[in-house]
Amino acid sequence: MKISISGIRGIFGDDLLLDDVIDYVSKFASLLDSKGIKDVIVARDTRYSSKIIQDVAVATLLSYGMNVHNLSIVPTPFLFRASRNNAGLMITSSHNPLEWNGLKFVIDGRGLFEHELSLLLSMDKTEIDIGKEDFIKSSYIEDLSKLNIKSNARVAVDTTGGAASSYAEELLSMIGCKVYSLSYDKPDYPDPTTKDLSMLAALMNDNNCNLGFAYDLDGDRLVVMYNGRKLKPDATLLLALANISYNKMAVSIDTSLAVRDLAELKNSSLIYSKVGEANLIRVMLENDISIGGEGSSGGFVYPKFNLCRDGLLASALIASMDSKEIDEYLALSDKYHIIRTKVAAPSDMHDDIINSLEHRLEEDSYHIDRLDGLKGYIDDNTWILIRSSNTEDIIRLSIESDDASKVKK
Repeated sequence: MKISISGIRGIFGDDLLLDDVIDYVSKFASLLDSKGIKDVIVARDTRYSSKIIQDVAVATLLSYGMNVHNLSIVPTPFLFRASRNNAGLMITSSHNPLEWNGLKFVIDGRGLFEHELSLLLSMDKTEIDIGKEDFIKSSYIEDLSKLNIKSNARVAVDTTGGAASSYAEELLSMIGCKVYSLSYDKPDYPDPTTKDLSMLAALMNDNNCNLGFAYDLDGDRLVVMYNGRKLKPDATLLLALANISYNKMAVSIDTSLAVRDLAELKNSSLIYSKVGEANLIRVMLENDISIGGEGSSGGFVYPKFNLCRDGLLASALIASMDSKEIDEYLALSDKYHIIRTKVAAPSDMHDDIINSLEHRLEEDSYHIDRLDGLKGYIDDNTWILIRSSNTEDIIRLSIESDDASKVKK
């Protein structure tokens, strides 16, 4: 089981049991009670285990006096949007394999910060009256219509049978797109960043679409296909960022230099955060930053609308761009070569492994950033980042340069 600001995640029936669900949801309810919060929005993705986990989570919340407002199956951004003035609980493990599942805790429309997670884990059970449950509908698409995003693009959609299944087509049609969707009768491979998107490419080709959108199982991540080419996550983020005016931007420390170049084009300042959605959101709120994201996931964040990665909003913004604009901005991304890989290692060994590499990295770098792991700047357009994963027993290694030979070396 992995416990982090991304939530509780594990393999259901193995290291994530229903007893664990009861335990952590009980702690969440106690945390909410200590904050005077009595209403919780609950939703789930389409994993096979999500329904039983949701049922147990709802029963637990009710037994602790929480009033539960049940959205059933919706994308994670819908749950975050609905929870802006109270609390939320999403049953999902996002892009992890189908046998995984998890709990994502939300307060005031955002994920828990590190100190709040520590407080949650320390909570004792409290005696509270029984709460009530009702079923509600999301206002997400109606709310998004007020942003006045318009498009006449022909787009193809792959929801992998996830929580975005009906909503992506509805949303894109609402802004004016002609939408063609792949059909699923059960959830499929959950991570579009590593998925074979040949079926989406074929759908695009058959229907003369230059844009294709692939979502993960809970709809917070987006991968874009453009003219039959699968874009890097950083390029997806770059396109979403390109279509809004702002003077300050925040991105996670593993994001491509192409986003730095975009900030310079827009005369915007740029602040880096530790990797992790909640870390990014905290930096954005503390610095009054109106836009940002995570390059490694292509995760776009627009706090004015939602305090989470929002693949559906990103797809709407990108669909509103014409081909000339897309080509111009992709030229920024195509300048750089980036490789992200990982090495399996027990979490309790991560610090020792990373520290052992520090001296070597210092020899090769003109500057070391220790915000999150070790990031060495080899030159102005080349960097290497070594950091511990927030969600898996792995060490992540990212390398980027405008010189392909340096990346390979």
